[in-house]
Amino acid sequence: MKGVRSILNSSALDILYYTSPLYRSEITNSLKSEIVRLYTIFCTRHPYFEPSNGKVSIIAHSLGSVLIYDIMTGWNPVHSYDELMASVLTDEEKFASGNEEVLSDVAQARKKVQELDDLMKSIKNKQRKAVKSLPFTVENLFAIGSPLSVFLALRGVRPQGSGTQDLIVPSSLCKRLFNIFHPSDPVAYRLEPLILKHYSTIMPLHIHHFSAPKKEPYSKIPRKAYAAFTGAIDELRKEKDKSPTKDEDSGSEGEIANTERGTKNENGMDSISANTKSQTKFSLSGWLNNRKKKEVAEKLSAELQIMNTMGKSADLKPAGDGAYTSLADLDKTELEYRLDFQLREQRMENSYLSVLTSHTGYWTNKDVAFFLLTHLHPELQEEACSEHVGADQ
Repeated sequence: MKGVRSILNSSALDILYYTSPLYRSEITNSLKSEIVRLYTIFCTRHPYFEPSNGKVSIIAHSLGSVLIYDIMTGWNPVHSYDELMASVLTDEEKFASGNEEVLSDVAQARKKVQELDDLMKSIKNKQRKAVKSLPFTVENLFAIGSPLSVFLALRGVRPQGSGTQDLIVPSSLCKRLFNIFHPSDPVAYRLEPLILKHYSTIMPLHIHHFSAPKKEPYSKIPRKAYAAFTGAIDELRKEKDKSPTKDEDSGSEGEIANTERGTKNENGMDSISANTKSQTKFSLSGWLNNRKKKEVAEKLSAELQIMNTMGKSADLKPAGDGAYTSLADLDKTELEYRLDFQLREQRMENSYLSVLTSHTGYWTNKDVAFFLLTHLHPELQEEACSEHVGADQ
């Protein structure tokens, strides 16, 4: 229990402190001051860094990624309080239906809340123009074991189908965002479904093992749906290719019936009994399989079915619900860059123990170190890619 308690103290309690209005500003201001102080010291010791357009990347773990995000974007919880007040006033209007005095007070309160919201937005815009949140532009933000998507969802961020990370953080503030997590980490969550909803059915990219002889570039790894969805779609596609038309089906059934009748007339009851049993057994198993496939297919979205045909020679037909009708339309809604990168579970790894150790085990993981190194220095990734191509040849 000591291990569980230490994890809760280092993760859950920090989140509770940060969500408290009494401590949030103190935490963010102290972190921002420390980042600016360290950057100033570094630039003083390396005067050539800024003139040569030096790049700054940030590695943030757990709640630290939320803190960095709020500092970069200047997010203010006052907006959330305004939304809360607006919802409360809406409820009051419903309860006070017919009472003119109460409705008048609610209208005045709503007007004051709107004025306060506009005033806070004006102040924030002036602050952004006067002073940047950070004295540099973040080149890469590596969010490791991050609950950022949960915070964004609670703040009202919803998928909009743009396919860019600007929905989460503008590229002018951070050029690339990487969300690295272990599948057993109880604190980490995916970011891609928050941008495009159908990516909840797409597997995150697996991080290469640091000693793997072949490392395919992450930008060239095709999208893959989860096994349950992929298997169902493949089966449905095969069945569609093999199944005859409706008229052919009815003709085949008539031929089978005639054959059985002829067998009965020529060979007697024994022959028809055997044929009927075999035919009944085959039809029952086929009916059960078809029913199972249909149940799975009903759960699949139109986007997922079309995505699984990418890279395969299959014709896309218009969907009745206005879904994507061509590969060109589908490509417009894909992510510009992949954001979610998942560590591979070890063969002998215990998932229950990983729940306790995965959240704090990123710093000693060699796969994470290699991933960070190759993205901080792209020339190393190009070298690994060239070795991969050479090995294939």
